Amino acid sequence: MMWSFPTASRAYLFLAAIVASNNVASSKPLFGSSLRGLGEDDLQLEVFPFPDNSNSIINGEVAGAGDFPWYARFDGDILCGGALVHEDIVVTAAHCIEGNVPPQVSIGPSTTANGQTRDVCGSVSHPNFRSKELENDIAILVLCDSANAQPALINTDDASPADAASLTAMGFGRTDPNTGGGSSVLQRIDLNYLNGAECSAVFSAHNDDYNMCVDNPNGGICFGDSGGPIVDAGGVVYGVASFIIQECNSKFPDFYTRMSSYSTWVQNRICDEAANPPDNCDSLGDDDGPDGGNGGATDCPFIDFFTELCDTLFGGIFG
Repeated sequence: MMWSFPTASRAYLFLAAIVASNNVASSKPLFGSSLRGLGEDDLQLEVFPFPDNSNSIINGEVAGAGDFPWYARFDGDILCGGALVHEDIVVTAAHCIEGNVPPQVSIGPSTTANGQTRDVCGSVSHPNFRSKELENDIAILVLCDSANAQPALINTDDASPADAASLTAMGFGRTDPNTGGGSSVLQRIDLNYLNGAECSAVFSAHNDDYNMCVDNPNGGICFGDSGGPIVDAGGVVYGVASFIIQECNSKFPDFYTRMSSYSTWVQNRICDEAANPPDNCDSLGDDDGPDGGNGGATDCPFIDFFTELCDTLFGGIFG
């Protein structure tokens, strides 16, 4: 079985290429989200339709059965990944569920034909998610029933991982940047963590508070791998796949939402949404991540409905 993206009978999915005037670098979400750009003065926007049958991990290897028992694969029209972080909570990228919440996910699959299927009963995206800038690109899915798998741990330490640490990404996305559907087997690849200065050197719009980047000169993540986790050898989740630069395997780093910046937000959502929340919920503070605030206040002094207006009028002031 091969994955395909929605056909012409459905609305086209769009990818956004944000082209930098200096280094011709572009940023794309890893599935066909309707992202429109980063909102930076030195970037220009190109939008084009995602191919109907666009044939994961580039130059990776097949993951062994049971290697990632907490990995979650979307079932439905949109191919994305995630990680089970509580018995009935999956963490993923917010752009993966922007108008496209999957009806089901498969937990612990090694192929498209196996894994524990669980219905999705709800979802929560970060209140400050900005699809235009790919900031706060994190969300959770609430499963209707608990999965029979040990959840992954999430990183809460801003000082880790160490520079050049080896991390592992996985997914069912494209294995060839130029040919059709995703992989029928779970792929994995080792990537090296780059520090903030190294990320900014290749992509000037990088914000180390929101994102982290990783590199492998021979391969990386591709379309369909969005939302999937990147982990250390112990299975600790350090990020969720957010976007790539130019094309898959473009020799630019791959960018992830930094988990430590949002660990408290994720833990609070687990406490709010899980059928059986953990015992430590009363000890958690209110922290939505880099934008700060309680209850998801935006950078603008208006409610979320006016975020786009504020970005248009005051983008240079509010960042």
